[in-house]
Amino acid sequence: MTKQHLFGVIAFFAITFSFTSCTKDTCTREITYTKYTPIFMTMAEMRQDAAITASRELEEPGKIYFYNNYIFINELREGIHIIDNANPSSPQNLGFIEIKGNVDMAVKDNILYADNFMDLLAIDITNPLAPIQVSRNQDVFPTLGDDGNGNILAYYNVEEITEMRECNSSWFGGGAFFEGDDVFLNSFSGSGAAPAVPQGVGGSMARFTIVGDYLY
Repeated sequence: MTKQHLFGVIAFFAITFSFTSCTKDTCTREITYTKYTPIFMTMAEMRQDAAITASRELEEPGKIYFYNNYIFINELREGIHIIDNANPSSPQNLGFIEIKGNVDMAVKDNILYADNFMDLLAIDITNPLAPIQVSRNQDVFPTLGDDGNGNILAYYNVEEITEMRECNSSWFGGGAFFEGDDVFLNSFSGSGAAPAVPQGVGGSMARFTIVGDYLY
């Protein structure tokens, strides 16, 4: 083989290797992950009293509670819808009780018990159109922490994201990642399926419940 041919072969393999490396470096792949963004609030913002407002559409419904001819439906971390179900074929949306951080509820003797972040509220619903907050028990439920500056971690905003990332990204292979205050859970798998986000249900998943004359 002549020197000219040898240099030609070497140049060919060098170019091929360079092209392959470049291709590998720019390889991208679809990844789905869940992003948890912490939402901080002041104590004053969290401990706002319950307030009745006009009826509104259900957007992110959670727990459902039946009491007499009424259905109470939680709007996740926003409050409770009041539905008149006296005529099941035509339920009427009467109004909305605004309760920040609300997830669960229970009713006994016309008193609606509802969580308001770390506190437990008691609301008289003798007249469902004009509910009255009668008490607040503070610090019944644990908080998620704070930022060291007087702001309480109220909850995490959960968002599922699908995007393209480089093949050599550390995001592939599972695990948790942190960027600032945000937490990312990699849901990549062979099937590419994302994990189900738990939804509020009744029964044994209730945060608290009434048994006899006791609230547990």
